[in-house]
Amino acid sequence: MLGIEIAQSTVARYMARRPGPPSQGWKTFQRNHAAGIASIDLFVVRTISFKLLYGLVVLRHARRCLMVIGVTSNPTAEWIAGQVTDAFPWDEAPRHLIRYMFPPGRCYSLSSSSSDLASFKSAVSKPSVNQL
Repeated sequence: MLGIEIAQSTVARYMARRPGPPSQGWKTFQRNHAAGIASIDLFVVRTISFKLLYGLVVLRHARRCLMVIGVTSNPTAEWIAGQVTDAFPWDEAPRHLIRYMFPPGRCYSLSSSSSDLASFKSAVSKPSVNQL
């Protein structure tokens, strides 16, 4: 632009360096903590008579196995908490619980007797986060 030639090494020396990643990525997190991750998904199914049924799936990431599949016409926070409790009896509770698509307009707070349970809400627009 000004007609002055500068070596690439000189420019690199004075450029601001980008910091490394602040934390591990999602795939690394899943690989490192697979034994302690479970996910729940509440989905809506319309019947032939146009009634709504709500299905709940609890999935354990370590073995990729279904723990619970529940269906109800009126999901409540108590029902969801009971399904999660039934899925992980005794000392098998996961350390991390990922919540997927819950119906809009309904807010459920999952409380656990174990204070070690960390609940994460999944990003809907990120397909890489929603895959197992």
